[in-house]
Amino acid sequence: MLAKSLSRLLLALLVTLNASLLTACLWDSDTRSMEEKAFPDALALITGGFLRHSPEFYEWRIEDRLAKIEKTPDKLELYDDLAVAYEKTGQTEKAIEVMQQIEARDPDRYETLANLGTFYVHHGELERGLVYIDKALEVNPDAHFGRERYQKYVVEYVISKKSF
Repeated sequence: MLAKSLSRLLLALLVTLNASLLTACLWDSDTRSMEEKAFPDALALITGGFLRHSPEFYEWRIEDRLAKIEKTPDKLELYDDLAVAYEKTGQTEKAIEVMQQIEARDPDRYETLANLGTFYVHHGELERGLVYIDKALEVNPDAHFGRERYQKYVVEYVISKKSF
């Protein structure tokens, strides 16, 4: 009985933190900027006190990055921004397509692997997402403020509960 109660408590906690943890591992120029400043701290991460933009911003970013990619197609960080903007506007399949193109060009790039993992998880493809999260952690285990491993733990937990 106690084990069942603890399991339910853990599940409730994970569901509460789930959205924050799973979106936390998107990688674009905003994330890079925050990481360079060593921000946010744990409290800001838990409470959501970090940079966020409106849907209109991400619509603008899509147009802007598409135009910039046309001029400088070798700047891979522009593709990260584009894919995250697609994700933020509910176009996860387009986000995945963009990252797949970059993966074909540079299969060991941390940002691509991390984004693909997160996009697949958001798309409901948990096992496939976990493969990419694991690859990203192999490339850079301390990236994303050291919290990508927690995204992995949440995904593994959800997968384990799906089998019951």
